[in-house]
Amino acid sequence: MATSSSQRMCGLVMYEISSFLLGNYIALFSAALSSQSAEDERCMSHVLYSSTIGIIMSAIEVLEEELRDPLKQGQCNIVTFDHMDIALSKAFKSAVVDTIHSLPQHQQIILCAIVNLFRQFKKNATTIGELNRSYLQICKSAHVPAAGTLEFTNMCTVLNDQGLLKLGKSKEEKLKRVTLQIDSSDITFSFKDNQFFQNCLDQQ
Repeated sequence: MATSSSQRMCGLVMYEISSFLLGNYIALFSAALSSQSAEDERCMSHVLYSSTIGIIMSAIEVLEEELRDPLKQGQCNIVTFDHMDIALSKAFKSAVVDTIHSLPQHQQIILCAIVNLFRQFKKNATTIGELNRSYLQICKSAHVPAAGTLEFTNMCTVLNDQGLLKLGKSKEEKLKRVTLQIDSSDITFSFKDNQFFQNCLDQQ
């Protein structure tokens, strides 16, 4: 019975995502395939097939985990786009996302603060002083005790050392130029399932 259920769910997922996955994979590998030998082409096709099946099974596992949750039972018994989204996120999650997830909360808030600044003022650089003000606004709104100025600056230095922020040079600390060394979408993607940080990113 369990096998039959999994097969039905697998069919549903395959129907929903096969064109999406295969279309993107084929576009990604088409140029490479045109210049490869027949053996290389077969190997790459096998990788494509294995990746697709892996994502399908991951989506099924997400659904099965929900079905075991008493609070979610009865809400949904088929694979949806939300399940596929989670499965795809797991499959393509970058090392940058892992790094962001591993940061202490206040360093994560700083990343949210710089994304907010760039969105609000449509720019790609700020200063330590401006970033600190944005950080303080988020902490106040989220009812989180803010770090002091020196600790804030030290956290920015840590983020610089980790390759997430880039700090410029200035005689005055608060005038140091700050830019992102990663794409802001990596930050928003990292927090897409975390309501606390979603609220931080929605600060104006």
